[in-house]
Amino acid sequence: EARYEGLPINNIRGTIKNVMNNPLVNLSIESELDLGRLNHALKKSIVGKSFENILDDYQKVTGKGLLKGKLTGPLKEVEKLSIMAVISTKNTSFYDAYLQSQIKNFKGEIHCNHVSAENQKKSKSPVPIVEGRNLSGEFGNSGFSNMQGKILRKGENIVQEMKAVYR
Repeated sequence: EARYEGLPINNIRGTIKNVMNNPLVNLSIESELDLGRLNHALKKSIVGKSFENILDDYQKVTGKGLLKGKLTGPLKEVEKLSIMAVISTKNTSFYDAYLQSQIKNFKGEIHCNHVSAENQKKSKSPVPIVEGRNLSGEFGNSGFSNMQGKILRKGENIVQEMKAVYR
């Protein structure tokens, strides 16, 4: 078990090479997490980044989620690290500042990527920072299902693309 910003992370597997000089990691994790604590830890860790204001829209997060992730690259050169994670949620709730509404029974998968600058340049199209798959939830007397969406970095801009079925 490890801790990140006070958040316990379990089931860490993989290797760390050249620990003393320039640690090179190839790690995977699978851990059930309190999503409120994860939201708080993420906000603290990305202060000042363009992605920070997206997380600010999601407040008072409650519920648990399964985090599956992979971290590869040199730890001393953050710009060369690749991080990929999938958070599976069920019965989660939060306040959405953009909708100005409480979202209940939120479920689905959220895929998060941080691709090294080197690998991003090799890619022909923008790599999604966040991708939502099969998301559903309820707000007020309404709800949504089959929400698919992406948040992409195109050059210096952050672009959001979403579609869903509303009821």
